Amino acid sequence: MTIYIPTLICIPIVLWYGYLWGAIVAYLASFTVALVGGMPLYWALIFAFSNPLGLLMYSLFYRVSQLRTDMRGSNAIVGFVLISLLASLAGSTGSFIWTHTNQIGIHQTFAVWQGWWLGEWLHSLLIVLPILYFSSSYVQAWLHPLKDKDAVFTNTRKTVTVAISSLLVVLVGYVLTARMFSVKQAEEAIKLIDQPLISEHISNAVDGMSYPLFVLIVVMLAMAFLGYQVVLYFNRVLLAANEKLSEQNITLESLANVDSLTGIFNRRKAMEFFELEFLRAKRTQKWLCVMMLDVDHFKSINDTFGHLVGDEVLVDIAKQVKANLRPYDLAGRYGGEEFILVLPSTSLDEAVQVGERIRQTIKDAIIEINGLEIHVTMSIGISSYHEDDSNSAQSLTRADDALFRAKRAGRNCVVF
Repeated sequence: MTIYIPTLICIPIVLWYGYLWGAIVAYLASFTVALVGGMPLYWALIFAFSNPLGLLMYSLFYRVSQLRTDMRGSNAIVGFVLISLLASLAGSTGSFIWTHTNQIGIHQTFAVWQGWWLGEWLHSLLIVLPILYFSSSYVQAWLHPLKDKDAVFTNTRKTVTVAISSLLVVLVGYVLTARMFSVKQAEEAIKLIDQPLISEHISNAVDGMSYPLFVLIVVMLAMAFLGYQVVLYFNRVLLAANEKLSEQNITLESLANVDSLTGIFNRRKAMEFFELEFLRAKRTQKWLCVMMLDVDHFKSINDTFGHLVGDEVLVDIAKQVKANLRPYDLAGRYGGEEFILVLPSTSLDEAVQVGERIRQTIKDAIIEINGLEIHVTMSIGISSYHEDDSNSAQSLTRADDALFRAKRAGRNCVVF
């Protein structure tokens, strides 16, 4: 068996990286071999497609089946054995061009074709399979950081159709080609026999072999159709499962980032956003302000009306605060009755104006809950980013100190 080095390279490349990476290498290698072998240029250009055609079988069926490429487990090994057989049959189309350009007769053509695909198949099993077994896990671990972890793969109807059609073309083509060679060889043999009775028996035997072949083709068509429907069914199931999973992921993300009571962001998300904006401000030297807000005398609201009413008050305040912000500002619940606002690209004067607007809105609002009319006020502390701040905690501490001074100054005021 001849060891064709490009195959050792191209099959793993297709399975690890993608079809085009391996197909380009295979085409150039086959084209070079054809030219060196004396094949005319126009035939060499066509002949060079034979190995990429075989690699296409690997790409299509590994895409549809999602088999493991590290050959761990019986399913992976059996799948590779069957797919490599199909790929070898597809790649053996180059043998016909080779025998034609070298003017080889019908008897030798059959032998060349048979040895071509069988040798390619054994080549894949005896050499490529061990390479995949010992190398795939390391290559995949190396490629893992480069892959999109959030990407969800699904087979489209077009992909499945192309894969099944390719399977039929290769298998049916193989059966018909085998019959054609058998008939041609039988005709050549009949010409050498002088006895008509023996010739007739040979013709009848060849015809008798044709019927099982045609039955085999029909069975292939039926199995391909059923396989097509099965793959599409499971693909629809997978799509539905992926959609449901995506919805659940969105829900989980919302639960992780949003305060369950007020509907605005929670403390973790607000601090994460503030940290990112702080780093951006430090890098670009743009304005950034952070604002701490606290509901005045909130404990007395809980003591007087109950905690459920107190919760409703926080929900209403959160809505009013959020209504006074720009789309790129962020409001979060810092804890209890405290809120935090992050104002990117905002000067201290602008932030004070926003704070006064929020304070006045809360002061003038009448919160109606279960027939009760409740009035509340807020104390607000504001801090802006300083060039000498080494971390976001320094800006936040200044805002918290300003809030404390607002409380000591009589509440219902803005301090910066």
